[in-house]
Amino acid sequence: MRASSLVISHAGSGSIFETLRLGKPLIVVVNEDLMDNHQSELAEELAERKHLFCAPTNIERDHSGHGSRDTSPLCSW
Repeated sequence: MRASSLVISHAGSGSIFETLRLGKPLIVVVNEDLMDNHQSELAEELAERKHLFCAPTNIERDHSGHGSRDTSPLCSW
């Protein structure tokens, strides 16, 4: 991961925080099948704070936002 210029991962807390500690840009995909949806809560909060990008898990649900995402630089962790 240290040699990566970009990391794409599931939205597990361990993967997220390890990547952010390394200072790498991160795209996460939430596993929406989890019972309490904790991945979604963490990913959405960190995306709002501009620490990572959260990829849509259902393309049909994201018609209007595709291509118009804010791609301004991420904030450092």
